[in-house]
Parts: sequence; C-alpha cells; structure tokens
Amino acid sequence: MSVIEMDKYRNKGKKYTLSTYDSYYECTFMKDYQHKYSQSQIQGIEIGGVYAIILKTNKGKYYFAAIHFFKGDFTLPESLDWLDKYGIILMEEGKEQQTIKNCERVIDIVPFKKNHLILYKKGTETLKLDYTELNQGQQSDKFDRKTKIVLVLNGEKLDYIPRINFNKQRDVVVCNGNCVVADYIDEYNGNIGFFQDTNPTLPISFIFTEKTTVYIDIVEKEKSKIYIVEYDYEIFIDD
Repeated sequence: MSVIEMDKYRNKGKKYTLSTYDSYYECTFMKDYQHKYSQSQIQGIEIGGVYAIILKTNKGKYYFAAIHFFKGDFTLPESLDWLDKYGIILMEEGKEQQTIKNCERVIDIVPFKKNHLILYKKGTETLKLDYTELNQGQQSDKFDRKTKIVLVLNGEKLDYIPRINFNKQRDVVVCNGNCVVADYIDEYNGNIGFFQDTNPTLPISFIFTEKTTVYIDIVEKEKSKIYIVEYDYEIFIDD
C-alpha cells in the first residue's frame, strides 16, 4: 500500500488521505478504522459506482469511514474528479431532518437499518431532507446482506463483495479451473455470483459453499485480463 497526501480539498479547506492498494483507491475519513474495528463491524455499500465503508460500533451506532474506488472502474484522476463533484452523507436513525450544504441535487438514497446513505452532486445550494420523505419508495435494504465468505482480492482482504465487470470479448474468467462466460461478478445471497447483463437478478453460476475463503487474482496480459477465482468447498450428502 502507498499513501498520497492530497492538497487542500477544493472549496472545503480540508485534507484527505488517499491510499492506493492493488485493487482500489481509498479515501479515508476516519483514521486507522481498520485497526480499531473488527471485520464483522465493517461493511461496504455500493452507491454511485463507489463503495461507502460503514462502521458499526458495539453500541449499535453507525459511522461513514471511507470510500473505495475500484481500479477496474476508476483511475486516480477519475477518483479525484469524483471526490470533487460528489459527496456522501450518512443520515442516522432518529434524525428527523438532514441538511446538505454545498449541494446541487440528490442522486441516490440507500436505506440500511433505518439509516440512510445519501449521494449528492456538489453545488452552491443548501438542501433539507425529511426522514419521512426518504422512506417513501425505499423498500429494499441493501445493507442487510451478510457476507458468508471471506474474500481476498489480489492479496487484499475485503469486508464486502464488490461488483467486478468483465469484457467478454477480451477477458477470461476461470473459477476453480472452469471457464465462466459472464459480464460481471456481484454479491448473491451473501456469496459470489456470476451474472450476465441480460439477467441481473439471477446469476448463471454462483458459489454455494459457505465459511470459505475465495481468492480472486487479476492478471493483466497486453489488452486483456485473466480473472482467477479459487476456493475450497465441501459437499454434504445425507444418508
């Protein structure tokens, strides 16, 4: 891991730390959160093409700790550009109204455990959102998805399952020695599923076993990539 100290963040006068890992860039808002909280207390929520890292304390309180930008979707300049244009706010349970300053408009709202994660485009206005308005039309809870496996992506352990997109014309996906023709990997029932764009609700294949470690290594070769997925599994047969 290497660390990039960003200049004063435009219009905000704040300094952020951007760390670069093999698979993603991380903009951190809570220092050393990985060492202060256990894996079971850290989860990632996809919103606006990035992953918001959320912490849960022993008292049940939630905090917004970091943003992950996966290198398959973002370059370093694109990550900085995203931070310049967009923001994320965590609206806690019990808060009747949320004020968002320097806002142009709200882009997406993700509910979880009676809290709300709000993605907005930065601007010059001040926007106020009522809790009752946020709940209208928000039926799903994207946070209530417990990961049943341990995922190691390019040697780095993740506390959530990210979406990984493939180029079927150039890339090769190999899962335990078998080639899989899919458009992307995403979370499915707390595990990993292989999906095609034509059917995002049902994977063409998925990992069934639980309590295992799944290793995904991405090997770049000229203009293509090889995705190697490996894991151990057990099959139980009733007598």
